[in-house]
Order: sequence, then structure tokens, then C-alpha cells
Amino acid sequence: MPNIGPVRESEMRRKLPAKPPPAARGPRLLLLVLVLVSLAGLAFALYGEDLQRWRYQRLPTEALLLETRSRPEDLLLSETAGARLLNAGRALEARDLLLPLVERAPLRVSLVILAGRAAWQAGDPETAGSLLHRAVEQAPTNPDARYWTAEFLYHRGYAGEARSVFQEVVQLSPEYGQAWCRLGEIELNDEHYERALEQLNRAEKLRPSAESAGYRAAALRALGRVPEAKDAARAAYHRGPTAENAVLLGQILQLTPDSRSLQEAQALFREAVRLNPQSVESYKLLAINQRSQGQHQEAVKTLRRMLRVAPAVSEGYLLLGQSYQALGNKPLADVVLRIYRTMEPQETRVSRAEYQANISKGSLPAQLALARTYLDVGRQDLAREVLGRVRRKSPEHPEMAALLWRAEGPPTLKIPALPADPNGDAP
Repeated sequence: MPNIGPVRESEMRRKLPAKPPPAARGPRLLLLVLVLVSLAGLAFALYGEDLQRWRYQRLPTEALLLETRSRPEDLLLSETAGARLLNAGRALEARDLLLPLVERAPLRVSLVILAGRAAWQAGDPETAGSLLHRAVEQAPTNPDARYWTAEFLYHRGYAGEARSVFQEVVQLSPEYGQAWCRLGEIELNDEHYERALEQLNRAEKLRPSAESAGYRAAALRALGRVPEAKDAARAAYHRGPTAENAVLLGQILQLTPDSRSLQEAQALFREAVRLNPQSVESYKLLAINQRSQGQHQEAVKTLRRMLRVAPAVSEGYLLLGQSYQALGNKPLADVVLRIYRTMEPQETRVSRAEYQANISKGSLPAQLALARTYLDVGRQDLAREVLGRVRRKSPEHPEMAALLWRAEGPPTLKIPALPADPNGDAP
């Protein structure tokens, strides 16, 4: 570097820009202050409500409710509190808080939507439908208004109408991942697997969730794309470790039945049973897995637990009797298989009803006949599943209320008690 030599202080000063005189600095400072104030005002105008909402959302629930009661004129505060209550499963409180506010601010669409959701979850579908319809009328291009209207329709059993509204949502807002997920679910239920997968892929890209990954896994499994289905099911279980997602992943793992996959699937089925001790499907899958690995004593324990939960599962007696035979316990095998034989005519009746429902491609009369058969043989759990599908197609069917009432009651079929087995009932 060249040596520039010493520089005198006077020379350095000459090279620096001269300071403006005090009289010149004043107007500049004032102008700068005015610009900053204007920018701050503009930022508040643009983002003030978002900043306020962010502040309110940081408050603990009870502190938020206390502040809401002290400042009832603050609609954003009350709206935030209502959303918090709704997400916490306190729908009645949310409804009671929000409905009076809708009368005070009928044009605040976000408030009308939230009040409609609260009324729906609080068991007031008439008010919910009215509010959501009002929201769509007031803001026909608001995707949230249409999305929650579609959700309301879908869960009320109007799947066809809901599909049309969900399609309107994604036309208004192509980035609305939740709507793509629901469209994929509807196509999956209708067994349009390729179309379902296309829409669920969009949902996963836009808004990854346990729900979208689980539906993707089901679609991929139906299309025979097992490795991809396995990855999707793992994602679903990682995001939402529920009994349903554990069963889904376990079932897909068993499609490649090597020893390691069977062991991992068994752990998942055990977890599903722990999470939902009333799930017949989880018990059955666990028992079948144990039997496939020669673990018949463990299968006996699982099947006896299942039959105490759902004594009308005739297949359970057959599997239990076979496992007793594999263990060399002929007396218990004979008793259990005798129970199975008494229930076999009912199983034949169920098989016929299931066959008719299948060949009719889910026609309403065949589905109702299947639900009645399930109820007659004590399979309330299966009847509820069928009736759920029927409600989506025909929610106002005149027989629906009576069948749902029967499905919630105790089984009427008399079944012999299981024989005692202290080892089989041991933990």
C-alpha cells in the first residue's frame, strides 16, 4: 500500500462535507419527522388490526376473556376471544359471546363467519346456516365465507353441494389448501383415486397437514403405489399421532410383510388400542398381526379384550378359537368355537347384506338394509359407519333418526359369555 504520508487536521476538514448551518438543518429535521410519522400512520392503517390481533393472541385465555368483558366495544378483541374459545372446544361460550356482536356489527364478515361456526359447533345448525349464508351474500368473493359454508354443508350430509362450493373456493383462491384437501377427501370417498390424489397433492404443497397426508396415503394405497403410500402415512402419523393414523400406517406396512415391517406394524396397532380402547378394528388388526408371527397367547389376550368391548364380533370367536387350538387348549377352543357356530347364521346374513350393498354400488336402499342388519346382529359400530355415509347422501331420510337412535343404544342380540381364562385375561 503506498505511503500517503501524514495528513494535517486542517486538510482532513477541508475534505469532509461541510455541515449545514443550524437554520438549514431545522426544516430538514422537521421534514424527516413528518415523513416518519406519515410512514408510521400508513403502517398502522395497513397493519394496525393485524398488530392488535397479534397482541391479543399472545394473551392467556382467561386474561383475554377478562379484557373482553372490560372492553365490550372492541370487536377485534371479542372476535379473537371467540376464536380462542372455539378452538378450545368451548363452542357454547363462543356462541354466547359472538351472537350479540353480530347484531352490533352485521357487516363485519369475519365476525359473522366465526359466529356461524360457533353456532354450528354448539348444536344450533339453523342459526349457523343462516349466518354463513349471510356471510356469503355480504361478501360473495370472500373465500373464507364460502369455505365454511361448504364445510357446514359437507358435515350436514350434502356432499354434492359441498363439492360445488369447495370448487368455487379454489377458483376464488387457488392457494386455499384446506379446500383442496376436502375436495380430495370427497373424491376419495367416491373412489375416484387419481382425481383425489391430484387434489391432495395440491393440498400437501399448499398446506401440509396430518389430514392431507393421511388421505394421500389412502389414495396411493388404493392405486397400488405402496412405497409412496408408506411415506405419506408416516408423514400423517408424524404430524398427528392419532389412533386412526397409527392404524393406517400399520396396515400399509403390512403390505410388505417382512419381519421388521410386521413388528413395526404391531407396535402401531398397540398404540392405536392404547389411544382408543373402544376401537374394534385396532384390536382385530393387532390380533391378526400377532397370529401371523406365531404369538397366539398374546393374540388370545387381545381377542378377549376385543370381545369384551364388542361381544357381537363373530369373527373374533373364530380367531380366538383357532388361537386356542394353536396353543393346544382344546377345551377352551371347543367352547369358543361353539359360540361362533351359534353366531354363524348372523354372519351369513351380514355377508349377504354387505354383498348387496357392494353390487348396488352403495345405493340408498341397500345401505339402509345393511345398517339394519348390523343393528340386528349387535354391530352398532358398523351401523354407525354406514349411517354416516347415508347421511352424506340423504340427510333428511325419514328412517334416519330412528336408525341413529338404535345405533347409539346397547346391542339387543343375546350372546353366550366367554369361558373363564385367567391367563387370557392377564395384563
